[in-house]
Amino acid sequence: MSPGEPLRLTLFAVPKPFEGHIGCIQRNAVRSWRQLGEQVQILLFGDEHGTREMAQEVGAVHLPHIRYNQHGTPLLDGVFAEAHQHGTAPFLVYVNADIILLDDLWTTLEIVRQSAHQRFLIFGKRTDLDVTETIPMESAGWQQQLRLDAAQRGVLAYRGCKDYFLFSRLVYETIPAFAVGRGNWDNWMLHDAKLRKIPVIDVTGTLTAIHQNHGYSHTKGSRKMAYVTGAEARENERLAGGQNIVSGSTPTHTIRGRQIRRLSWMASRWLYWREIPQLFKLLKSFC
Repeated sequence: MSPGEPLRLTLFAVPKPFEGHIGCIQRNAVRSWRQLGEQVQILLFGDEHGTREMAQEVGAVHLPHIRYNQHGTPLLDGVFAEAHQHGTAPFLVYVNADIILLDDLWTTLEIVRQSAHQRFLIFGKRTDLDVTETIPMESAGWQQQLRLDAAQRGVLAYRGCKDYFLFSRLVYETIPAFAVGRGNWDNWMLHDAKLRKIPVIDVTGTLTAIHQNHGYSHTKGSRKMAYVTGAEARENERLAGGQNIVSGSTPTHTIRGRQIRRLSWMASRWLYWREIPQLFKLLKSFC
């Protein structure tokens, strides 16, 4: 895609059932994606309650037939393959269905496109924010108000909590059969890109990703089981070839002054080690 062409993006997600509070925040998220413009193609995977109706509301492509593991959890290998099969844009973004994205996504993607990198993986830290009701996106100032709320009440999460991956086409056409929403697969994304010498770009400073806080009643057992000790997390770890905790949470590049800058090994690792207190606090909340 040449620099003069309009940016286009295929965004894909695997929502939970659109019920209760989870349903409310997922509607906020999906509607925010549509607010990014018609140049965003949205793919919603799975046949959970309300997914078909949500797809119809926002003009998304609904792909109901996906594979599940023996625990009933969706598997991501088929999702990523179908996203490439049905996606029409040169860039793709996998995003968790509770993440609100704002229009600074386009500024960020344009900076990356103008760089010399033909292949890349973009990720960034999310901002955790309590949201309990429908966000009125028909209001012209809703993004400005949400940014203000995030600045006043939000908390920038530990960098190991990765909720979106934006990448150039074909970089992740094939991935292992990871269980969605379980530990270790997100670390693999960054680690694998590094092994293939693909730039891993941290865009925390330029791309707003708002995670709407929620409960974890949808997980079987504790959060610790879902992300660390449970059978599905362990299987993800096996498929990933390990936990890859540090390599899977740190970038090779970042954006400074609208330019992509390569980070030294030490600078990249420092981004992780300085957040160890946040990690301990997060692990304590799992118990």
